[in-house]
Amino acid sequence: ACVFVSGSYATSDAAVALAMAALLAAATTVSTGSGALAFGGTVDGAFSLLAKSSGVTTVGGAGGSKEKLASLTTDAGGTTEIRGGKVTTTLPAGQVYGDAVILGSPTTVTAGSGAIAFQRAVSGKVGLRATTTGATTFAGPVTVANLETDAGGTVVLGDVTTTGFQKYRDDVVTLAGTLATGGGAFAIDRVTTLAGATTVHTGAGPITFSGPVNGAFALTAASAGLTLFGGAVGSAEPLAALSTDAGGTTRIAAPLVRVASGGISFADPVRSAAKTSLTAVGPGGFGATLDGRFPVAITAGGAISFAGPVGAAAPLAGLTLAGATSVVAKAPLQLVGTAAQADGLVVGAAVPGVVLTAPGSFVSGFSGNGIRFLGGSVGSTLDGFTVSGNGTGIRVAGGGYAGTAIQGMRIVASKGSGIVLDATAGAVAGFRIGGTQPFGSGGTAPTGNRIAGNARHGIETTAGVFTGTTVVSNSILGNGTGAFGSGLSIAGAGLVVGWNGVPGTPARPNLITGNAAHGIVLSGASVVLSNTIHNNGGEPGKGILTTGAAAPAPAIARIVRDNAAGLVRIQVSVAPAAAGHLVQLYASAREDVFQFPVNTAAFEGRSLLSTGRVGADGLVTFALPATVVPVGTWLTAPEPRLAQAGGA
Repeated sequence: ACVFVSGSYATSDAAVALAMAALLAAATTVSTGSGALAFGGTVDGAFSLLAKSSGVTTVGGAGGSKEKLASLTTDAGGTTEIRGGKVTTTLPAGQVYGDAVILGSPTTVTAGSGAIAFQRAVSGKVGLRATTTGATTFAGPVTVANLETDAGGTVVLGDVTTTGFQKYRDDVVTLAGTLATGGGAFAIDRVTTLAGATTVHTGAGPITFSGPVNGAFALTAASAGLTLFGGAVGSAEPLAALSTDAGGTTRIAAPLVRVASGGISFADPVRSAAKTSLTAVGPGGFGATLDGRFPVAITAGGAISFAGPVGAAAPLAGLTLAGATSVVAKAPLQLVGTAAQADGLVVGAAVPGVVLTAPGSFVSGFSGNGIRFLGGSVGSTLDGFTVSGNGTGIRVAGGGYAGTAIQGMRIVASKGSGIVLDATAGAVAGFRIGGTQPFGSGGTAPTGNRIAGNARHGIETTAGVFTGTTVVSNSILGNGTGAFGSGLSIAGAGLVVGWNGVPGTPARPNLITGNAAHGIVLSGASVVLSNTIHNNGGEPGKGILTTGAAAPAPAIARIVRDNAAGLVRIQVSVAPAAAGHLVQLYASAREDVFQFPVNTAAFEGRSLLSTGRVGADGLVTFALPATVVPVGTWLTAPEPRLAQAGGA
């Protein structure tokens, strides 16, 4: 049995109750003022129903289950209780609930391509499912067991609290407010747009943004489970800020994360699942670990900080620090190359204050450069890295590097040179390679680097200017292949190699030994100071080979022992064109000489005796205490060539 209704019905605050099923025969309006309005059974019929009551409107049975309603509307007063579990409509007007809605049983509202609008609060201890290819709107707070929407259409959400899951499959999901689950999952399948500051809180449940996320507002994701960003974040419109809490993990499978001045803050461990670029007008912070076998590029308008290890669980396939006011890592970085990524660690042009000094960092297997400075970086320190098996170990492009040093590193097994200083696009100014004591010395003072076993040169420069750039306290060993490759190949001007020899100066000579061709090949107007150079190249290798415009190698012209003064005076003759150049004088114990043929040009001194400057006449004179040049000492000039014995 059913009752046919059509037209308009009105009471003056008196209740209206239809105990049996209702069938709409035409568009129907029921107005009860403050009186209750109750549909005790099902409501069907292909017409519109408008229920107006500032009291309680009850839909006791399913709406449109047998014959879909055209539309359903309630006014702004009172409340509507949906107890029948289902409301189905067909017209674009869809379903508009102007009053608060209370769910009495698990409910599905379906509107075809029409709108579904909840203009006030929705509550109930049951689940709610909204299905339409049109627009769904939750204008008030929602408190239900779980909430889901179907694919197609759009949905607008404010504050939503569920004890279970939230699943949004719409084409576009618009968020503004706090969305919380009681440990249930939160998932958006497609596009997310932020219309206001948004927090998603799921307890131990996962958070999934499968598609793009855009909007000029802050997004906070708080989960003790997994938070996933599967689509680009901020590509169409940067977020104001992006943050996660300390629990759980964050996985970034997106090509881009772009945020404005609020910056990026990941308090939980982060894993990259795709090649990713993170860009923030503000700071970028990683409060835990950063892992993933993909390249990550970070650009920040503020500081970049890494509180935990980078790449410890899964080494990154590259890390680019493209922009920042400073970069600090409190734990090691581990980067391993792939065929898709040429460079390992890249420091962007003019990025200052890059401090990466935690022991245990390594960069290996990159086809281009293990570490690359793109141009200028003041006040930066890289210490304790192992840079192994890359195309070039470290490449430094032109720019200002005042206060910047690489020290305490092992730069080994490069397919090219260990370090390349590249001034082709501008001077490399103020860069320091090395520390104040030899590699492996221990203690807290900065040490030099071990630059060994690289297939080309240990250190190589292009032509150009290297003002204020120094190479000191390093061990440069066994570089080159066959008869090619030297400890240092210097084509530029202004580079200073070695210790200045002044007692108390906090540095030590470079140890340059066992390199394939020569210790140093000097073809530019750079300065070679105190270095320990020996056993490079064998015959006909040289400790220092000067070519091109470099100063000619000195040769000892005269040695005079002045017994009365207790001195040995040694005069070295060099071409007048070398005026102003520094010349070093070395000595070796006599027994060392006997390891080589007497006339070999490969013999090199091991102990620095003195450093002198060439005068305008092309001469430099050393006056040494006789006690440091005993009879039988062999003296060499730094070309080197076998010197005359210091006779009695």
